[in-house]
Amino acid sequence: MHVDFKLPFILKIWLETVPYIASNFKCDGCTGVFDNWFGINLFPACELHDWLYHLGRLGILDSSERKPSDRILRWYTYHCLVEGGAYKWYAWYFSSRRYYAVRIGASRAFKRKV
Repeated sequence: MHVDFKLPFILKIWLETVPYIASNFKCDGCTGVFDNWFGINLFPACELHDWLYHLGRLGILDSSERKPSDRILRWYTYHCLVEGGAYKWYAWYFSSRRYYAVRIGASRAFKRKV
């Protein structure tokens, strides 16, 4: 059985704009904090978080999606630390502190709903 699958129009538009979005993306790593914490690489968590904020600045994500983006940073930071050998309690403490610092410090990165 052959299924003729056609992409929805909005998905086609999205796929066409991804190269433009990606070409303007610049990641500075963990802004204001170390990319490596006692030899544990935290850069992947910061890079994903920067990507989500980049989508927010472009208006693809709105301010209601900022909190989930920050939670992803907390979750990913925690897992980077645990996989790197940090104690779980310390990974939880460090990632929670980073989460609240980002919540306070980056409140204007996302465009507001009109």
